[in-house]
Amino acid sequence: EQTIPLNKQIEFYSTVYGQFVEQLGSIEAQKYLSRSLFAVVIGSNDILGYFKPTSSMKQKYSPQQYLDLLMTTLKGQLQ
Repeated sequence: EQTIPLNKQIEFYSTVYGQFVEQLGSIEAQKYLSRSLFAVVIGSNDILGYFKPTSSMKQKYSPQQYLDLLMTTLKGQLQ
């Protein structure tokens, strides 16, 4: 089971964006990427992991508290 955290996905995007800018120039890179589709998958392992019998998170957080924690983390990563 391998996952890529959101902050790493953002880092990968930034790297690829920089490469496009180098190769195409800023305006052409923006045009190209504006026509692109991006798949970003986040949180599924975090949510499913909460419900595993071995999860220590259930002892620390109620389901709502855990979701609130995930949302707070996501908001911080998106800024």
